[in-house]
Amino acid sequence: FRTGFGQENRNGMTSEAPWKISRRYKAVLLVTGDNILNMNREVKGVLIRDGWTYNSAKKADVMVWHPERLSLELLEKEKMGTAESLVAEGVENSISFGPILIKDGVKRTEKEIKAHDLFKVFNTNPRVAVGMVEPGHMIVGQGGYRSDNPKANRGWTLTELADIMEGLGCTQAYNVDGGVSACMVFMGEQLNHGGTKKDWSKQRNLPDGLLFGYSAQVPKETDPIYNDGIK
Repeated sequence: FRTGFGQENRNGMTSEAPWKISRRYKAVLLVTGDNILNMNREVKGVLIRDGWTYNSAKKADVMVWHPERLSLELLEKEKMGTAESLVAEGVENSISFGPILIKDGVKRTEKEIKAHDLFKVFNTNPRVAVGMVEPGHMIVGQGGYRSDNPKANRGWTLTELADIMEGLGCTQAYNVDGGVSACMVFMGEQLNHGGTKKDWSKQRNLPDGLLFGYSAQVPKETDPIYNDGIK
């Protein structure tokens, strides 16, 4: 697991097409991250990328990655340490979006989820969730897309997303950015519907992504893109 940036300057604000990010990093799988500094920094928690701190505030629950244990941990803002202490513990990446859906095997109630829904996106929306069954066994889920078609899959509520991740066996699960930003890219190719108001089939440019795996077989950025807009 690692994180990727929209541009080489790594400023956390410059955006790029998700498939380009995934190809630059040779990622087997990419999903949406937390928009790092591009949006709503004032309400986010600790943001760490590759050991560098981008935000030290403790205003929201975060997901941290422990590389030595191949595991993720969900930290509540009231109980977590400082950015400096997390880095000292070996945390290389922390994600701040939320809310927490499942923690230590216990699914959050609808009331708990709503209380920590900082971005007020509880209702049906396209979603991306990152979960862990056990160390070394991760599950990433993405579903729903924006569309003018009334029969389109519009996604799930956060409670429904928690139910899905629980059904997949996750003992930890965390909601990351969704909506028009929700995306999943496998081996450099877009898997999901995405979109902007001008073209619902196109993916929104993103300032960051969550990356899983590495493969030299991922195409180059200059190679043709086959799934840039699934109709």
